[in-house]
Amino acid sequence: MVLVPIIRVRDSYTGKTHIVGTDHHDRLVMSTDGRSLDYLNIQNMSGTHFMGYRFQLEEMQVGPDDFEHEVEMVTVDEAIKIWREEERRQEKAYKQMQELLAKKHGGKAEDYRFIS
Repeated sequence: MVLVPIIRVRDSYTGKTHIVGTDHHDRLVMSTDGRSLDYLNIQNMSGTHFMGYRFQLEEMQVGPDDFEHEVEMVTVDEAIKIWREEERRQEKAYKQMQELLAKKHGGKAEDYRFIS
């Protein structure tokens, strides 16, 4: 069975969590010594290294009072389901923005298009 990582980050300021790669500003950056991986939002130049974001990890108990944290791993089928749900969520948000602009400025919602 093949598993793929689902890496989530939480914005320390807004509290919102998202899957890395669902925003075109997302980057994963490896340290020059290859010992650490950080998330970077290139729009605001904030990330896990600079404390603007935190990785959302699953807690795993390895002893009676000892816990480690790991990235969520899912099957390819589960990953496809997650990505489809994310696409639906983003499409809904896109349509809501179009409707708000049409309501405020007039015209049809479809007349408002965004560059991604």
